[in-house]
Amino acid sequence: MQDNPQPTDAGLKLNPLAYQILGLIARDPTTGYDIVKALHRFRPVKLSQVYQALSIMEAAGLVEVNEVTQQGKPNKRLHRILPRGAVILNGWIERPTHHPAKNDEFVRKVYSLWHAPAGQRHALMAERMGWLKGEIAYFEAMRDALADAAPDRLADPDCWEFSRRILVMRRLALCREEMRWCETVLGLLADPPDEP
Repeated sequence: MQDNPQPTDAGLKLNPLAYQILGLIARDPTTGYDIVKALHRFRPVKLSQVYQALSIMEAAGLVEVNEVTQQGKPNKRLHRILPRGAVILNGWIERPTHHPAKNDEFVRKVYSLWHAPAGQRHALMAERMGWLKGEIAYFEAMRDALADAAPDRLADPDCWEFSRRILVMRRLALCREEMRWCETVLGLLADPPDEP
């Protein structure tokens, strides 16, 4: 047995979602349903996608499943990361990161905004701003809940709450910056272009 196991994921086909799930399971044993809930605002995912990834990881010896008997409810299946899963997760974190590919319908619509009538332009921006307000409120509540639940763990990089906190901070910063951008665009849409 090796004292210092290396990430041996040669031939293992894990997608980015599987690695993210491993990171969630590394916090605490969890159910597939709870994984979907935890990822909801960061990366919407279907339960079928989660169970497919969990099945692959279980077959590869990265996670194990324990069935928990519940009174008056169906039994639940708790997934727990195994040592090999932790090694694979750390190996993934160490690898170079791919730059994100944005697939945002709003951005695609803005690309052709010049083609829309003035009212539709304003409506598109107002719709986005409404969504951003909801996201900001949601992530502010998440930030506050984290601060209430684990104030001593938020500054400790060895705790999962630290990672959640900095992701929430990032999401809030991105949403607030996009809100400012939307306000600027609305101002530009209100000013008629200079005539030559």
